[in-house]
Amino acid sequence: MKTVLGLFGPPRAGKNTVISLMRSIAEWYPLSISDEIKRYSHEITGRVFEDHEKDVPQESLNGRTPRDLYIYIGQLDEFRHDLWAGPVADIIYKMDNYQRFVIESVGKNFQWQATLNRRPCRRMLLCEVHQEGRSYDTSGPIKDDD
Repeated sequence: MKTVLGLFGPPRAGKNTVISLMRSIAEWYPLSISDEIKRYSHEITGRVFEDHEKDVPQESLNGRTPRDLYIYIGQLDEFRHDLWAGPVADIIYKMDNYQRFVIESVGKNFQWQATLNRRPCRRMLLCEVHQEGRSYDTSGPIKDDD
């Protein structure tokens, strides 16, 4: 039976640092929701935002940053269920050579848990990563021009 650890926390709190340590020290297999979010955002905007641009306001996003877009997409129910949770559950189910998985940026809304619970997981753990000075506060959702 498998164990899945889902990390959540505000942007730049250190989730990927925790994953790197867990992978190298404890042999946890990392799965990334942010990679899928970035792929999906590139698909809908037609633009690839480089890592150094993710906190820079973009005219094409009505003055918002790519990070704002990534957060917005990650909060969409249809993204969590259709574009991410199902495929991740399938990966966990099929990978017999790994028993422990760590998923970054699962968000504060744990709807993905229902999908993963359909699979043979012994444990599902959730852990919040916190760093002083980091918060979930953003300047609001991205909206289309009216």
